[in-house]
Amino acid sequence: YQLTTLANPALDQITKVGAYAVGVAGQTSCGYDPVHKLFVRTGDNTTPFQFWDLTTAGPNNPDKSVQVNASIAALQSWLTANSLNLQFCALEYDPTRGRFLLWCGAGVMWEVTPAAGGATTGWTATQRTPPAPAPPGDLQTGILGKWRYAPYYDAFVGLQDINDGDIWIYKP
Repeated sequence: YQLTTLANPALDQITKVGAYAVGVAGQTSCGYDPVHKLFVRTGDNTTPFQFWDLTTAGPNNPDKSVQVNASIAALQSWLTANSLNLQFCALEYDPTRGRFLLWCGAGVMWEVTPAAGGATTGWTATQRTPPAPAPPGDLQTGILGKWRYAPYYDAFVGLQDINDGDIWIYKP
């Protein structure tokens, strides 16, 4: 969606940049890497990530699934061991470090680094333990939309439990 001028919304433009082809159904969390022009979304515990390579944007640009390797399999195992569903996790791009941060509400972060050149192979997921534990909270509905990068502070802000108001700051 392109805002042409705030004074005249009739001039705004919408362009289709990708097509749904291989992704999984259900709720998702997304992040955008403006350097590599990748729009990444979470999938489910079996097919964790899909992405659109926007260097070839257009109506016939299909989404692609990230191939599971040892580091992605470690994320899948962690999700299973902690009875977490990836569809309830939040994904946000870290422009300072050039990677995505995945947070599932637990006291653990995952750094997801895309492969070069929009490839489906070579992505990595690395577990990071923050210096302070995340606040306790109910994650049954997920933390989608409640995980944002604050560039002024070079930190991530998470709202873990909307009912209790638990807020968590993670500074990489």
